[in-house]
Amino acid sequence: MRSLRARLIQRTTAAVVATMAVAAAAVYLWMRTSLLSELDAALLFEARSLASHVEQSRGQVHSEPEITAMSDYANTANGHFFQMWTADNSVVLRSPSLGGFDLPLPVPFPSSPVLSSIALPNGARGRSVAISFKPRSDEDDQPDAREGTDPRVTLAVARQTTDIDATLARLGGLLLVVAAAAAAVCVGLTGRVIGRELKPLDQLAGSIEQVGAANLADRIQLPDCPAELGSVVACLNQLLARLDLAMTREKSFTADVAHELRTPLAALETTLEVCASRPRNTAEYQSAVASCLGITRGMHVVVDNLMQLARADAGQCVLKPQPAEISSLIRDCWSRFEVRAAQRRLRCEWALNGAARVRVDHEAAHLVLANLFDNAVSYADDGGRIRTSVVDQDGRLALSIANSGCPLDPCDGTRVFDRFWRGDASRTAAGRHSGLGLSLCRKLVELQDGTITAEIRDGWFSVTLELPAGDE
Repeated sequence: MRSLRARLIQRTTAAVVATMAVAAAAVYLWMRTSLLSELDAALLFEARSLASHVEQSRGQVHSEPEITAMSDYANTANGHFFQMWTADNSVVLRSPSLGGFDLPLPVPFPSSPVLSSIALPNGARGRSVAISFKPRSDEDDQPDAREGTDPRVTLAVARQTTDIDATLARLGGLLLVVAAAAAAVCVGLTGRVIGRELKPLDQLAGSIEQVGAANLADRIQLPDCPAELGSVVACLNQLLARLDLAMTREKSFTADVAHELRTPLAALETTLEVCASRPRNTAEYQSAVASCLGITRGMHVVVDNLMQLARADAGQCVLKPQPAEISSLIRDCWSRFEVRAAQRRLRCEWALNGAARVRVDHEAAHLVLANLFDNAVSYADDGGRIRTSVVDQDGRLALSIANSGCPLDPCDGTRVFDRFWRGDASRTAAGRHSGLGLSLCRKLVELQDGTITAEIRDGWFSVTLELPAGDE
């Protein structure tokens, strides 16, 4: 696979060579056109000058003697030629330089001067102009003896273009040499310039190579970074930030899982060791089994929540939202916590819209509501209150569950959805609450096109869900 440097050099060189070739061709064509234009102008002037020396008398066309005596037309070496024809294509006069040969017969009596490139009798390349004119007559008052004939004459004047061809050949060679030299210089300069300008890429590659798992917190620094690489460096730094955050979360997750499982396992081990230390009666064994069963069930909850979160993160959680009455869902889930709430003397306040319907997956909705009610009953102060309300907000339903007696700071409202986070840093509720419930709730709500937020104010902890309304 070719490098970027080689591609840039190759394509830049090709572009420069093509530009030089087009420029050289344009200069060559311009020079050729200019030289031929000057020659054509001279030939036309020469033809008109010769025509002024031609006259007609008694039906005969003849020229003044000084025409053939001109030195330019004396011999072939001078490269100047002319020839005249009458209407019947008869040759009236030819220059001595033709040596008895004829110039190519042009179009008889052209209406305008005809310019063309021809092969001359001496074998050289030439350029000719042909004009048609009516010779002047010194007997205009007498009728033409050959009345009815066309008095016009066709005159062709030609010159060989040896000098012009030689000049153009030298110019073409010079342009070719200059273009080749310029292309060679361009290749060298392009290679040096591109090599220097691509150094930031080498520096970037070196910086990326030095990034490892141990220094993900470091960011790529590229001094004098070109604008084109600025966005790449920014994206790479953002990627490193996400990787660093993911690695940090993974380490924290591993530590949290180990802590969550270590505490109940230690309690389970201690209970069993104490129970096995000496023979006990039936009641003591039953108490030990009940304690172990409670610890095991708590661990089971942690593992189940972890599995649910893992499936949701992997996109394996298939939900089937369906319309349902929000009040029915709430009361159905609350029935599981009524006894606990009564035991803690909690007062429940309800503000439900009985006709409101929401579009949710029933199993996921029960899981979310169960977690929210469990938290409310568990963390409310003894004799405190729990408020549940439903508000219709332009096609969406806002469900709020709040409990009094919250000791958390208002700034903790953004952290309650973090996995394994709990307000009691000592984790005194280990085995009953693992800090995964609200994380699982957020994931399940977001999968159903909903949002969930938490707010802590004046000793109240409230969680608000916004879900799409169902069909009426």
